[in-house]
Amino acid sequence: TSPHPTSAQLNMASETEQQVLVSIFSLSGQKLMQQQMSTSESIDVSSLAKGIYIIKINETSYKFSKL
Repeated sequence: TSPHPTSAQLNMASETEQQVLVSIFSLSGQKLMQQQMSTSESIDVSSLAKGIYIIKINETSYKFSKL
């Protein structure tokens, strides 16, 4: 799938609110952020440079692009 674009916030979609471990990595594999958070919270990516990143929520990975 193509990366999901964003400029400041990523929102998680979940049928029920739950605690998840969120990690963000550069394409080279460097961990840039990791935190425990609720699926009802937004993930602030405004401090990241423009580019493509991997976000891992628990054990599932997705690509997103920072505009």
